[in-house]
Amino acid sequence: DAVRVTVAALPGYDSWEEAGVAASGVSCYWDDRQSLLVLLRNAAGERFYLHVPVLFADVIDAKAVWKKKRLLVRLVKRKSEPWPVLGKEPPPRQGNEGDDTESFTEDGKKTTFMNKANLPFGDDLNEFVEMAAEGDIDIDSKVVWQ
Repeated sequence: DAVRVTVAALPGYDSWEEAGVAASGVSCYWDDRQSLLVLLRNAAGERFYLHVPVLFADVIDAKAVWKKKRLLVRLVKRKSEPWPVLGKEPPPRQGNEGDDTESFTEDGKKTTFMNKANLPFGDDLNEFVEMAAEGDIDIDSKVVWQ
């Protein structure tokens, strides 16, 4: 997309031709990529400028084109790409090789414990779950909560 700004006349002159600005007297600056400055100089040595302090879009090019009856400033905006569409579910999580996992379903809920050999209550997960469910073991004394 391009935006064109047209300068039809200069202050103190009725027409562009009367102002006497030639193509060599036109320069366009947008070095900071946030503002635009167009400088004009006519044959009599008078100077004019057009300053746009803030460009509200990503501009990738700015040109001042001199015509006999007007000045065109052409701003080319950066094309935006749509955000990628993500899937509804994240990819499955991968564990480290050698991790032991054990899953069980209780009341329709699935719970997975990974690397049960490093758990503070030993290797027999089913026995621990049964003891905790019966109230025979104090979970807080065996598990370090972080």
